[in-house]
Amino acid sequence: MKISNKSDKLSTSELKLLSEEFIGTYSDKSLQTIKTYQKALNEFLFFYDVDKEFYFDSEDVIRYKNYLQTRKRMQDYSIHTYLTALRRFFNYLKNKSILTTNPAKDIKQKLNRKNGKTSFLTSKQIKSITDNISRKQIPGLRDIAVIGLISCTGLAESDLSAMKCSDFKIFRKNYIIVFKRNNEECRLILPDHIGMAINEYLFERDKGAPSKDSPLFASHSNRSANQAITIRGLREMLKQRIEQSSINETESINFTPLALRQSGAVYLASIGKKPEEIMSVLQLKFKPTAERNSGFIKQYNQ
Repeated sequence: MKISNKSDKLSTSELKLLSEEFIGTYSDKSLQTIKTYQKALNEFLFFYDVDKEFYFDSEDVIRYKNYLQTRKRMQDYSIHTYLTALRRFFNYLKNKSILTTNPAKDIKQKLNRKNGKTSFLTSKQIKSITDNISRKQIPGLRDIAVIGLISCTGLAESDLSAMKCSDFKIFRKNYIIVFKRNNEECRLILPDHIGMAINEYLFERDKGAPSKDSPLFASHSNRSANQAITIRGLREMLKQRIEQSSINETESINFTPLALRQSGAVYLASIGKKPEEIMSVLQLKFKPTAERNSGFIKQYNQ
C-alpha cells in the first residue's frame, strides 16, 4: 500500500508488521540498539492506534513529539532517541515506496549536552561499538582492532597511522605495542582480547604472513589500498563507527573519537599506571588532568 494522501490509512497491525521488518534490518547491530528501537516504535504504535488521526505528515509527527513531552513526560534525550527511531522507520517505508516522503525528516529534539558528564566511553559502551561492526570483511576487523587499541592505550590517530607491523609484538604470551615519545621507544602490554583482535586482522589481511615494514593499519579504499591509513581516515572511521552504534542516541552526551582516547587514559589508571606515565602516553601537559582518571575507574567498569 502506498500512502500519498489523507484518504490512505495503514492499519495498526499492518504498521506493526512493517516495524518488525524494519527492526529485522538491524540484526547485525547490538542488542542494546535493537531493544531501544523496539521500545521506541512500540510507543509510536500505541500512539498511532489510539490517535487514529495520524496521516504521515509533519504536523502529525509534531503532535506525536508533543505527546512524548507532555503526556509521557520524557527527557529531551529520550525524545531525541524516539524521534530518531521514527525517522529511520519512516525512511525505511519511503525506500519501500509506502511513503512518498519522510514526514519526520525535519522534526528533531535539541539536546542540552551536559558538560558535567565525563566524556569518556565505558567498557560496556566500547563493546557496544565493536559489537556493531561486522567481522566478515577485513575493514571491519581493522576497525575493531583500532578501536580496541585506542580505548586501552589512549594513543592518538597520529600514533596509529605511523605504526608498522613490527611495532606489534608477541613476547612470552604478551601482546605488546611499541610507539615513540621524544624519540624514545615506549611499550605497553595490551589486554589479550585487543592483541588477539590485532592479530586476527593482520592474519586475514596478509594471509598469515605480514611484512614487518607494512603499515600496522592499512587503508582498504580503492584509491590508497595497502597504504597506511591516514590520520583523517582514522578520525572519519571512528566518527562513523560511533554514530553507527547509536550510542549518541541513547545517551545525553555527544561522544566523539576523543572519548576513546580518554577511555584509554582511564583504563591505564585502572591497571595501575602512574599519572606521569599517562601524561607521557597521551602527551598531556598538566598532571592534574592525568590524576583525575583514577576517579573514573568505577564508572568505566560499570
